[in-house]
Order: sequence, then C-alpha cells, then structure tokens
Amino acid sequence: MFEFSISLSGDHIDAKTFLDAVTNAVKLLRAVEGGSAIRWRLGTLRYSSPATIGFVGEPKRRDSQYRPEYVGQTLIAGLESLEGNQSPKGFPEEALELAKKLSGLKGQGGVSNVVLTARNGDVALRTVPLTQRTAATVEDIIGTKYESLGSIEGRLEVVSSHGGIFRCNVYERTLLKAVRCDVPERLRREVLELFDREVIASGTVSRDGAGIARHIALESIRPIEREPQLPQSLAGLAPDFTEGTESVDYIKNRWK
Repeated sequence: MFEFSISLSGDHIDAKTFLDAVTNAVKLLRAVEGGSAIRWRLGTLRYSSPATIGFVGEPKRRDSQYRPEYVGQTLIAGLESLEGNQSPKGFPEEALELAKKLSGLKGQGGVSNVVLTARNGDVALRTVPLTQRTAATVEDIIGTKYESLGSIEGRLEVVSSHGGIFRCNVYERTLLKAVRCDVPERLRREVLELFDREVIASGTVSRDGAGIARHIALESIRPIEREPQLPQSLAGLAPDFTEGTESVDYIKNRWK
C-alpha cells in the first residue's frame, strides 16, 4: 500500500503552520496527479517530534490509469530535482509554487526541518528533506526576471475571487500556458462578460528568465473579433451560378 507523508521537526510547532503544511502537501499531491481520480485518505498521524501525517492513495476506479505510486514517485523525484537545482518532470506551475511554499516552512512557526517521504508498506522508498534550495530553484524556473508593458492573446478562463483577490487566467495560444491576471475592480464585470472567449489582455507583464509571460497586472481587456470566413467554394449557393466552371476560374473571368 503506497503512502505519502510529510514530517515536521521542531519544538512547539505552531498549529497554523502545521495546518498550512498539511493543506499544501495535499494540494501538491493533487497538482502532480493532475486530476481527482485518486482518493487520498489519512494513513498515519503522529504527534511526537517529528510530527507526521501520511496519506494513502486509493484509485476511485479499479481500471483507473492514475496510480498512487506513480504520483508519489513523480512527486518525490521532482522534489529531488528541485533540491539539485534542476527543473523537475511532471511538475505543473501550481506544483512548483506549492513546493516553494513547503520549503519555506523551515524556520517558521517552530519548524526546524521539513521531510517528505514515499513509502510502500513499512518500507521507505525515498525521503527528501526540503531546504531553501527548492525555493531558489523554483524562483529560477518561474520567478519574475523583468516586467514591461505588453499584451497577451488567448482564451479567458478560471475566474476566481478567492481571498478577496479577483483573478483570471488567460490561456496563451502560442505556448499553451495559462497566464495569471490580477483584475482591478473597474474591470471585473468586463472580465466576467468575456469568460470563455478569445481576448487580448494588456497591462504590466511579468516574465521569467526564458521570456515566458507568467503574470499580468491587467489594465485593459477586449475580445478578439474574428473576421468572417469567406466560402472556399461557391457550390450550393445557387444552381448553375458558375455556369459549370471552377469557382476560382469563374471569379477571375468575371473580374477581367
């Protein structure tokens, strides 16, 4: 039975810090899984130092292609890569941000050490202590390197007002990546009206070291109006309209 656990060492660990660690660990599992085909139930709960909580993964369907052990191994391998200053495989941007948050727990709220472990039964398969190296690597991968005024084009999706901050994502068409947009109050209604439409979002664009847009402080947004497509053939518009000739030849002859 596969189990993924997070352990926090330290004296008098703050309750909120522990809760944040557990919440972000579960979110990290979900982000790497990329869905909700696995039920992660409580497997281990230990209060003595290190305080440990473990989650056992169970596919919701017997024929599910999502295997808990695969998710766990991908997660641990990804964290090892981050600790080694390398970009991990199978880690979406959300997972990178969550890994950064977990590594930042060390030294906060009485926490002296953060360790993530993958187990198969009683056998510890792999263990990764998280340090600030993970946070530094994530910053190198997706952190803002420069800002400039600009625009992005794509489909507006995932509107959220969580925590009182109004945001949306614009799924950029060229690189097929979601760019987070912070939406000022004056543009909220307009953003809601443009949901699931192709838009041009303009404002201050934050880009990573590779020049990829990661975030935009929205200043204006407008829909992309597509030009109506001309018919590729005149067939069917009217009987014998082209008098039996090809459409292209007919138009050329008419406009000589």
